[in-house]
Amino acid sequence: MAPGRDRLRALLLLALAALFVARIALSWREFSATADEGGHIASGVEIYQSGAYSLDIEHPPLGRLAVGLLPYLSGVRLSGTGTSWEQGRRLLEEAGDYWTTLTLARAGTLLFVPLLLYPLYRWSAAPYG
Repeated sequence: MAPGRDRLRALLLLALAALFVARIALSWREFSATADEGGHIASGVEIYQSGAYSLDIEHPPLGRLAVGLLPYLSGVRLSGTGTSWEQGRRLLEEAGDYWTTLTLARAGTLLFVPLLLYPLYRWSAAPYG
């Protein structure tokens, strides 16, 4: 394939990826937290705060690390006791600004966009060029 077409293809892929990310980010403040989102955030914050992973161990920690990082760096901390869902509700409703904490947690999921898009591109490029 010609270098000009490769460059055009790469720019198109980057533009589509940017559109994908922008569309995701624009929806963050349109929807309140799902029933289990606070629990995932609390579990992630717990890992950074104490190094433990005990609140809700039914899921692997990678996603929780992603959603807990930015809230933790912004100063969100666990307080009190309770289940991951109770602590997550407290994190969102009582610890600072609800929308900021939720938006920061949701931003962590963008780390997974390249992990989704690159294999999808490779898989579709193989048979179709």
